[in-house]
Amino acid sequence: MLVSWASSSPDPVLLDTEWSRPLQPNGLSLWSSGYVANQDELISRYGLSKQLSTSDLLLFLFRKMGATASAKLVAGPCSWMVWDPAQKLLLVVSDRMGLAPLYYAQFKGCLWIADDENVLLTKAGIPRQSNPSAVVAQIDSLSMLEDETIYKDIYKLTPGTVWTCGSDHSIREIYWRAELQPVLRLKDNREYAEALRALLVQVVDEHVPRKQFALTLSSGMDSSSIAGALRLARPSDRIPSIGQIMPALPGSNEQEWILATSQKLNLDLTELQVDQFWPLKPSGPCENLPRITAYQEIWGITCLEARKQGARILITGAMGDQCFGSSICSYSDLLLNSRWIELGRQIRHEWVQGYYIRPPDWKTPLRRSLRPLKQYIDNLLLPLKQMKPVSWLHPSQQAVYEQVRYANRRPFKIGLPARVMRWWQIIDPGSLQNILQFHKFAQRLGIEMRHPLWDHRILEFVLQLPAEQTYQSGTQKIVLRNAMRGILPDKVVELRKKIVPFDLFHRGLRERSVEQAMDLMTNMRLADMGYVLPSELQAAYQRYLRGETNHQNFFYTLMLESQVRAWY
Repeated sequence: MLVSWASSSPDPVLLDTEWSRPLQPNGLSLWSSGYVANQDELISRYGLSKQLSTSDLLLFLFRKMGATASAKLVAGPCSWMVWDPAQKLLLVVSDRMGLAPLYYAQFKGCLWIADDENVLLTKAGIPRQSNPSAVVAQIDSLSMLEDETIYKDIYKLTPGTVWTCGSDHSIREIYWRAELQPVLRLKDNREYAEALRALLVQVVDEHVPRKQFALTLSSGMDSSSIAGALRLARPSDRIPSIGQIMPALPGSNEQEWILATSQKLNLDLTELQVDQFWPLKPSGPCENLPRITAYQEIWGITCLEARKQGARILITGAMGDQCFGSSICSYSDLLLNSRWIELGRQIRHEWVQGYYIRPPDWKTPLRRSLRPLKQYIDNLLLPLKQMKPVSWLHPSQQAVYEQVRYANRRPFKIGLPARVMRWWQIIDPGSLQNILQFHKFAQRLGIEMRHPLWDHRILEFVLQLPAEQTYQSGTQKIVLRNAMRGILPDKVVELRKKIVPFDLFHRGLRERSVEQAMDLMTNMRLADMGYVLPSELQAAYQRYLRGETNHQNFFYTLMLESQVRAWY
């Protein structure tokens, strides 16, 4: 989709798009991207035809109540634009989470809007120039600003925004933001679990179509819970799923837990052996695509298998770690709330069970209790701290690095540290930037990715939870585990930590892909552009190869170099 509009022109110019049929008598035109998760509920509420298209539904809502009120009713990643010829207004609405992004640029006296920044480059003729702050952010493993792209002068409309463009004015209104909510006070763990379970069943059922879909399944609670919620919503339906197994790497193999979930829920499971697909593999079914994401080939194989089975949509458990607090200890909140008896009970449980605390190390519970508070204070002091960028960043980019580092500080919020930290994780723009990379990759293989846990109703619920509902007595994601007890296999619910394919990553970068990595560090485009010192990058990689460190932050620079080479 591409729209060009000059304020002096009577109408926008529509390129590469099919706008909805203009409706009489006002001749409104609308274009939408993404999907409305609660479309059936809205159609039922207003007594509309079940055959109504998404565009016609949005036009109905817009005519009835305007852009902002309509946007607040819509759930799911749906962005849309309305041209009102009577008032000469272009109204642009971005979805709450930014999963159906809209990009814009001012070029040659026109406002250009598209659903893909590459369209602005190829169709509008905007020069392909790097955005220094975005490039430096990726090199230093930081997030780009919320409205930035990797390209200079091309921006992304902030999620949850209504943008009204007129011939002589432009107004932006934020209609939704993920905000820390007042604490939800329920009686006990059971009530919290029941509330989450009911919400999960509703939301997952709305986001998953009736056909041409497949679930991605792992050993983790997030994807497994989506499968469990869907089975509760659709007791007798066929539910296709795809699990990635690694028999050659026992420490990264999730097969045992994937099979247990599949059997318990009666899923139609396809197992993919992916232990031969590692980062920067020299050849494979995805070799013609730019290398822009870790484990790209694994996801490519998964997308191709989904297509082979007739699926066009992959359902994932993305955002679960941020929602349910996989790495944030609740003890600081108990300490500051003077709930010392409960704090002592939970620490004692960890101690007895031997989860993380090993007697007689009495410092461990103290460190775990104070860590969120320390990180909360560190964020407040970030502008005053002297921090160095990665060693391979070119010295000429030091000023840009300081700007990016300062922009990456988290917003100030008064509150209990563990709850605030979980809110910071949820609103981190880096999560969205990473998932959009996977979206672009999947789209090129004919697959749409959907993530029910990104739904704003889930986020609003988890932002009400007290910290002890996300971490309790050494158990992470406690509210999600309780919600799925009896639905998922016990071995999945009780698995202390999801199995992650670090072994595969290390095997690739330390053994199988050394030649490819060194090639990306030779005659670097990023060095020619003045961003990177190749010798320092190679030195960091050599330290990693020797096992002196497990830090893989150099890989972000390799991904960026691969992307830049695809530009020129």
